[in-house]
Amino acid sequence: MNAVQLQQKLAHIPLNNIRSYLTTAGWIHQATIKNVASIWHRGEPDHAEAEILLPEHHDLRDYWQRLMDVISNLAKFERKSPDRMLMELKLYLCDLVSIRVVHNDVEDGSIPLLDGIMLHERGRDLMIAAAVTTVSKRRNFSGSRPSEANEYLSTLRLGQTSVGSYIVNIIAPVVRPSSSQSDIIDSPFSRVVTTNLVEGLNALLTVVQEIDGDKPYSIWDAAISKGASANMCEALIGLSGQRRNREVNVSVELSKDVQYGNDRTLKFTFSPHHVQILREVAEYYRDKYVRNGYILRGYVKKLNRDRDSDQGMITVMASVAGVDKNIEFELSGADYKEAIHAHDNRELVACMGDLNVRPRKVKLLNPVNFKIVGSGKLFPR
Repeated sequence: MNAVQLQQKLAHIPLNNIRSYLTTAGWIHQATIKNVASIWHRGEPDHAEAEILLPEHHDLRDYWQRLMDVISNLAKFERKSPDRMLMELKLYLCDLVSIRVVHNDVEDGSIPLLDGIMLHERGRDLMIAAAVTTVSKRRNFSGSRPSEANEYLSTLRLGQTSVGSYIVNIIAPVVRPSSSQSDIIDSPFSRVVTTNLVEGLNALLTVVQEIDGDKPYSIWDAAISKGASANMCEALIGLSGQRRNREVNVSVELSKDVQYGNDRTLKFTFSPHHVQILREVAEYYRDKYVRNGYILRGYVKKLNRDRDSDQGMITVMASVAGVDKNIEFELSGADYKEAIHAHDNRELVACMGDLNVRPRKVKLLNPVNFKIVGSGKLFPR
């Protein structure tokens, strides 16, 4: 690497990365020379006392030469090549998200073009999902994104692909955006997004591993508070390819200045079977699902029956997954009369049936056991 090439690479390394690296690696900041340069020392049993003179301003006449000396001396002390040293410094204050897909059709390191395009797009969508749920925990996001999320996305970079089945690397610098929430949170927004991504992926792993027979809706709901969403599910589904047949591995490596628990690198694996479950979870989060044998409990809000008809439609206001919804279903005969009585007297009612949830309308199909209830159990065991 000649001097010009080295300078070009140094231009992409913030001085703060070098300072943080030196501090974490055990170098001692001993003095500052007129705000022009800082002096750093370190000693090791197998080394003589080492010194680094770090320039502090880009407008110094010999700035690039002094910075080249820093890299050369640091690489020599750390027993690394200058290229390796430059890469470590460049990524030192960055979180790395690696997405790897596994299948026999990508073992040679290539991937079908359309799936390759989708892999990059869904990798972006995964980061978007983590960013928007950092601002607000919701089941599903649509429309315009929060400004904090957009600013965060503008800082992300796409790294070189790695050797493996097929790997996409996303670089997330740990920086505080200019319109940051510094008065609200202590950590940079970018670090909070990475943490939220980790928590969301971990919650979805719990979701796909817990399902056994009946769908564990309570676990699905709990995952939302951890950062899971329909958007995150659909990003993972898309990463598995058009045929949904590839294993998806997501590895999150936190910048080397911090640790997350006992490990700085966290790995999450979603099999093709898990992907199929995520499709159901995504539908649930988007309010497109049916819950069989659901016990509805609420207040009659509206009644509608044609003249001389024994059957009518009632609307009950009830909570579904923590959200108040208007639920329609048909009743006839004595049940409808009970509904009239409950409406006039504002009494609590209960009914069992198959809850058909859609974004704009919720219906209770096959209703049975409609009754006015008190504060006790809905139905006897």
